[in-house]
Amino acid sequence: MIICKLEEYLNKIEKTKYWLSKNTGISQNSIGKLAANKTTSINFDILDKIIRICKQIDPNVKLTNIIDYTENEEK
Repeated sequence: MIICKLEEYLNKIEKTKYWLSKNTGISQNSIGKLAANKTTSINFDILDKIIRICKQIDPNVKLTNIIDYTENEEK
């Protein structure tokens, strides 16, 4: 199972979903669904935008800070 750790990561860098939305151009609705694991797919362009803006705050950010894989079926 792919899980999104976006909200956890944003908390770590002390930023909000609103900040991410405004700085990436991704709608607040899309960010909210992603952060809540309520989406079934994600475009590579979206991941690229998220990583690019987060690199301005945390140069060491990696994709695994945002999404992860687990064999556990529970979210």
